[in-house]
Amino acid sequence: MLQTSPGELTAGDKLVQNQARIGLIQLEQSRLAAELAAGRQWDEEGFNGAYDWIRINCHVPGNIAGDYLTVGKHLPELEQSVQAMLAGEIGFAHLAVMARTAEAVGKAFDEIRLLPLAKEHSAGKFYYKCLHYRHSVSSKKYAEEQAEQAETNFLHMNRGEDGSFFLVGSLDPVGGAVVRSALEPLARLSGAGDHRLRPQRLADALVELAGHKQKMQMQVTSSIETLLDLTGAPGAENEFSLPIASKTVARWACDSSITRVLMQDSVVIDVGRAERTIRGPKRRALNARDQHCQWPGCERPAS
Repeated sequence: MLQTSPGELTAGDKLVQNQARIGLIQLEQSRLAAELAAGRQWDEEGFNGAYDWIRINCHVPGNIAGDYLTVGKHLPELEQSVQAMLAGEIGFAHLAVMARTAEAVGKAFDEIRLLPLAKEHSAGKFYYKCLHYRHSVSSKKYAEEQAEQAETNFLHMNRGEDGSFFLVGSLDPVGGAVVRSALEPLARLSGAGDHRLRPQRLADALVELAGHKQKMQMQVTSSIETLLDLTGAPGAENEFSLPIASKTVARWACDSSITRVLMQDSVVIDVGRAERTIRGPKRRALNARDQHCQWPGCERPAS
């Protein structure tokens, strides 16, 4: 057991103190980054912008340079958050998430609403909470951003000399959640004799999924307000994805079974079937009558 004399700091104590000092330096870096962006030094020295100047001259990755510039730009809107950071209640990472949220929502930004969440959660969890906040402020803009991410999807398949295929790709959060939800059940260990590592099991699951038509099960948790795309509603949630836009949830609802979950003090309004799909003559009659999905705003033809 590690023993320290009275008054001597442990390694953990020193880590916390050093990180607090680093946070103060990062705060100063952000202020200087805003000053650099407002000036012409980066242009006079032949750079495309302050972002490239900081990245090259300060020897930091792009995300760090971006954090400095974003925090510096929004410092006037983050007075209470800065005070909380100086008091040791949050870190610079929280401040960066706060600034990026302010950048995303514009005039709708509400520091007073977000600061308690920053104090309560880790920086990673706070980022997740801020995504829900962004959806509640403007679900339309949030949906547009998710749609833009889907346009960056790509998959390269290259074949080696022995005929093996090499796959390199990227999926947007929603598409990635769909693929992972389909692969996870197939990638489980098949028994005590299954010694495959997880990467191999995922690869085998992909082959199995492509070779057999399989019904996929993916659980999405959404409030009624989110499903109806009401103002102020948070995004929906899935185990493998960031908050999902209400428009995506409404589209998925056309092919999903829906289970109502009653929370405390809830009132039972209706009871749904275990399976939402209607089969047989009744299904054909509904198709003949409706000709399309009846969900509000959905233009999908009848299946």
